[in-house]
Amino acid sequence: MTLSKKKIRQYWLWVHLVLGLSAGLVLALAGLTGALLVFVEPLAKWENGDILFPENIPAFEITPEKVDAWLKAVENHPTLDHVEGIEYPNAGHIPGTVPILFSHAESDSGEDIHLVVSIHPETDKVIGSFVIEEAWWVKLIFFHFSLFVPFGIEIVSWATLLGFVSLLSGIVLWWPKKNWRSALSINFSLRGKRAWLRWHNLSGIYLIAPTIVLLYSGLAIVKPHWVDPIWKTVYSIREFTPPQVEGEEPEADHDSSNLISLSEAVAIALRANPGLVVRTIYPENEFQKNVHFVGLMPPEADPRSQHTEMWIDTQTGQIIVERPGEDLNFAEWVKSNLIPLHSDVKLGVLGQVLVFASGMSLPFLFISGCVLWWKRKFARSHKEKKSDETVSEIEDPVVIRRKA
Repeated sequence: MTLSKKKIRQYWLWVHLVLGLSAGLVLALAGLTGALLVFVEPLAKWENGDILFPENIPAFEITPEKVDAWLKAVENHPTLDHVEGIEYPNAGHIPGTVPILFSHAESDSGEDIHLVVSIHPETDKVIGSFVIEEAWWVKLIFFHFSLFVPFGIEIVSWATLLGFVSLLSGIVLWWPKKNWRSALSINFSLRGKRAWLRWHNLSGIYLIAPTIVLLYSGLAIVKPHWVDPIWKTVYSIREFTPPQVEGEEPEADHDSSNLISLSEAVAIALRANPGLVVRTIYPENEFQKNVHFVGLMPPEADPRSQHTEMWIDTQTGQIIVERPGEDLNFAEWVKSNLIPLHSDVKLGVLGQVLVFASGMSLPFLFISGCVLWWKRKFARSHKEKKSDETVSEIEDPVVIRRKA
């Protein structure tokens, strides 16, 4: 028994409705905050501009000598007792024009916080510091992917998955049989339900490409183990996990004074890759035992994109493994560019416009979908009520006698 086209369409309508009413609100909030995050740089300038965007900063590169000078500059910092990372401007999620050093710390109340210290690249002096969790523009980022609710990351991640299915069901329902020009045209003369439906369809269709990029990149950033297996069915993704990461402990009698310093690791990485500059540095820590991590990039590259990455043994100075930034297949290129893809689709100002429009389209799709659902429900209940009144009049003998 085959289903009629009407039944199949009703099924897709039901799927689209259920997904829209369940995941739609979550995606609307994520989309709205994502649209606002297009302005994250001016927001950061407004709140932490003196720390992250000081004036008259010259061009610079991170050198071994600079690393030593910066580590010495924060030795007596009142809160930053150790350094967990050094980043070139814009190499992570923190915008700015100066290099930053960061670490976990403990607040006066005993809470775990993240401290960021900015360094002047010319004078090698500390410019200032702030606690990540206290910045309002950072709170906006946290709300974007967690909604500040228990299991928020899981909720947003599952809503994102359902968002892909919702887009698919929307395309199936919209797909024109013949007149594509009419289906894609903007008609300002429409009113009421027809106008809501047309704008609902067009906002989804015209922005579907950047919306898919944003949904995927956001999911891949917070849940890479969900999407990587899918890529691996088509591409071979090179993954490098140094043996030390798996938990090797240094020898008990090993002289710590002979360990490779962070600046020496940077020098080793630069000698092995002439022509590249330093992007990120992560010293040995509890998750990355006995190795320093150094990320490199071409001088003119977008610092938000991952490139060459190296893990260097802290005892021998040997390069344990290296992930080259060249000759990437498509899956590896996507993984290396998740942050710029999610920020501006790697299209600069045009991409920011698309990201803003796509982000704002999600709350509009949710609101317009609710309006269409309510209008349809109201029309159905009104029709049923009118039908019941008609049947009641027909069956009422008094009404029959009056009509006679």
